[in-house]
Amino acid sequence: MNTDSKDHMGRILITGGAGFIGLSLAWHLRKSADLILLDSLRHRVDFQNQWANSCGAKLVVGDVRDADLVLRCLDGCNCVVHLASLAGVDRVRTNPGETSRTILDGTKALLDACSKSPNIKRIVVASTSEVYGINADRDDEYEFHGPLPDDDPRWIYAASKLVAERMVLNFGAEHGLDAFIVRPFNVYGPGQLGRGAVETFVKRALAAEPLEVFNGGEQVRAWCFITDLLKGLEAILLARDLASNIYNMGNPYAALTTRQLASKIVHLAQSKSTIRSRQETLAEVQFRVPNISRAETELGFGPAVDLEQGLIWTIAWYKHLLDGSPVAPWEGDFGL
Repeated sequence: MNTDSKDHMGRILITGGAGFIGLSLAWHLRKSADLILLDSLRHRVDFQNQWANSCGAKLVVGDVRDADLVLRCLDGCNCVVHLASLAGVDRVRTNPGETSRTILDGTKALLDACSKSPNIKRIVVASTSEVYGINADRDDEYEFHGPLPDDDPRWIYAASKLVAERMVLNFGAEHGLDAFIVRPFNVYGPGQLGRGAVETFVKRALAAEPLEVFNGGEQVRAWCFITDLLKGLEAILLARDLASNIYNMGNPYAALTTRQLASKIVHLAQSKSTIRSRQETLAEVQFRVPNISRAETELGFGPAVDLEQGLIWTIAWYKHLLDGSPVAPWEGDFGL
């Protein structure tokens, strides 16, 4: 795979640009691209505007489902990174209809706008490891073991993402555009504000509160530090001899049970928190570890941050947040 040097990459639109991955990507690309961030700020926190400014990016507040607004944001852009979505298992279960509409209508509006934007050459879309269903044991990107379950609202997120993937890949083929799907596996790091497991465990550990795991905490996850995902996204944006494809991105070398993750965080935070189990009857994923061989071969992707170092940086950032000093994740020694 050939890539350009770190010269200018042109103008890039990032939808969902004020979220965890969006802002982190903006900081990562700040020296090599002009950046437009589109975000509804539905889950707004007071410092997102400030963080966008520190990345040198323009933040446009609006809904990705507004095709006219998206078209205006695409003016002069040659690439788009589509991150806009509702996420988080609890949020999806509470708002399954809104989740589906945001993903499907948002993707349709984006593609409609791209069809009217002659400069757009490349579309990169964030999907999810949820598309693999209840277990993902190093599955290949095109390897599925059956339909998604239909017994829990959480699966509307994965089903909608799968449809959006096909929409994007078909659009790329029809319009002669490069179209890429990225399936991230359990990304964490400084700047994450969305009630994920790492965030919840770290905040509870720093407050010396009990950490709860579901049903004994034997579920296995592989945890990927944010900068490793960012380098993978950058590799796709820079590649010049890459055919449209789907890529798993994660860190299969940082796999452990939820209980082990909780214990590690308690230890690294020097916390007195206890760990307790809570029974849960809702659908659960028992095993989720990525197969990244395609990304390794075609993109040179490889996780560089081990779990302990990533957690040390993450815990340090949350300490600042809880102390009332929400510094941008790149404004301290937090690994970014």
